[in-house]
Amino acid sequence: MSKIQKIGWQPEYKFEEAIRETIRWYRNNEWWWKPLKSGEYLAYYKKQYNQ
Repeated sequence: MSKIQKIGWQPEYKFEEAIRETIRWYRNNEWWWKPLKSGEYLAYYKKQYNQ
């Protein structure tokens, strides 16, 4: 028995279902990840935290 089984943890979703839901989330939330991919976030981060 694994440690995780000993504490009684059970996954909420089956792996295949979780992957589908993750993909659906990214498709529906392009506004969130698009700036990260484009480099806009990196420019902002450097401006705010550059030392």
